[in-house]
Amino acid sequence: MHDWVIGGSPEGDGIMIQVETPDIIFSTVKNNEARKPGCFGAEIYLPNEDFAMDIEDNKLTAQKTVGGEFGATPHCGRGSTVALNFEICKEVPRCEQLESLLDKIMWTINLRDNYGAMSKVASSEAELHTMVNLDLNDRYPNLDIQDEKFLKENAGGYNIHNGEIVLPNLCKGCATRPLCVWDREGLRIHEKTHELDVLANPELKRLYTDTLYQMQNFTANGLAREQARVRGEMEYHAYDEYARYLMDILQLELSQSTGCNFDPGFYVDLNRMLNALK
Repeated sequence: MHDWVIGGSPEGDGIMIQVETPDIIFSTVKNNEARKPGCFGAEIYLPNEDFAMDIEDNKLTAQKTVGGEFGATPHCGRGSTVALNFEICKEVPRCEQLESLLDKIMWTINLRDNYGAMSKVASSEAELHTMVNLDLNDRYPNLDIQDEKFLKENAGGYNIHNGEIVLPNLCKGCATRPLCVWDREGLRIHEKTHELDVLANPELKRLYTDTLYQMQNFTANGLAREQARVRGEMEYHAYDEYARYLMDILQLELSQSTGCNFDPGFYVDLNRMLNALK
């Protein structure tokens, strides 16, 4: 498949966009019945005001029929269309990314402290996660922490049964770089810390996976409370490592000539987080 080619130029009171469709060839194993779409491309006209609105919305969507309504054109089947859909990525200034990085550090330390404190009172692992998420939802009311889509796109995972680590793709599409790269590495460190904790203490894995060990050492309620306590300690350690990595990145960036004029509150929060990591 050849790359798509998209070009544009002013025309009258608008913009003419030239789109070349991909050249894809389908064939059998013996390669004796090759077929290809055959629609070579299209010109799509957008008035200046429509194009300006698309740029403001960071996306552009347009479509043009290139096949005849009642019959095929020389290259396209009847009813064929060429659709143009793409995001317009805007570069986020480095200084804004550093402000977002500090916000992420505060978020991570808050999670660390919540897991550490709430594991002492939670009666089960499920209750522990619920208590932590409720606190986050109070602090960030516009963000549904327990939403499946949010978790899939932003949370990693460590499977204590098989040792598998899963990380989300934080740098897809118009994701802000290098901020997304830093955050993904922080997530990897978080999950890797879980793995190293389990490898260093085999009884952690038995606590969650060995039924006989569970029955011999705990009542049902006692097991649930112990799992909540241990999970809280593991999350405290993992989020602590996560936050320390992000803080190292932030301090390295600030030690260089950034040319940023941060609000005084930035440095107040920075010092508060540095003290939290001592």
